[in-house]
Amino acid sequence: MSASLAALAFSRAAAYRLLAASLAYPTGQAPARIAEALPAAAAARRHLAPPSARALDRLIAALGVLAPEEAERAYLRIFGHAGTPAAVPYEAPYVTTNVFQETGVLADVAGFYRAFGVVADRERPDHVALELEFAHLLCFKEGYARRHHGPAEAALCAEAQRAFLAAHLGRWAATFFRRLRTGATGTHYALVAELGEAFCAGEAARAGAVAIDRAPRARDVPQPGVWSCPLAPEASA
Repeated sequence: MSASLAALAFSRAAAYRLLAASLAYPTGQAPARIAEALPAAAAARRHLAPPSARALDRLIAALGVLAPEEAERAYLRIFGHAGTPAAVPYEAPYVTTNVFQETGVLADVAGFYRAFGVVADRERPDHVALELEFAHLLCFKEGYARRHHGPAEAALCAEAQRAFLAAHLGRWAATFFRRLRTGATGTHYALVAELGEAFCAGEAARAGAVAIDRAPRARDVPQPGVWSCPLAPEASA
């Protein structure tokens, strides 16, 4: 039983990691991070629900032949600074009604990170890639705890996942991915969105998160930066 729960936790971690890497700015180290994430993601499919597993297969196939310059053109079209992004990749505009409420959201997300000894690097803490990477870390820690520690340690990691999903990622990720799928037609980001929507909806349900199904605020939407790595090098776990 413990071995199967560990395998499930590691599989969920792999799905989160591939999604996070796929939503990084697609230059620099991003292609290498995607390549590093692919083997574990491919192995994870047997532990995922069928809709997520099928979407994962399609995404892996597309990423295997994707040219970096093609990925960058698509990224700039979808998330770029010209006009309104097709899908805003930040939590706060989805879960607040005015810009003055954003400070509390950012502080709370950063508090979750600090509790596990990590810090956001170069990007707002509520960027979707950072929140996905943090969820990967929590799932990986759960899997490690189930293999090497015991049920009490594993339960703490599982509870941290539930709390983070209920308070943050589970509230807005499926809506973000649904909007991304609509705005990314004809690019590999549509496949990222297909996996993200199916997988994150299941994760939100697992955590009992109440999803917010509305468009982000049209005004005061932050512009995406060049995301490289969600964790400062000295804080990586």
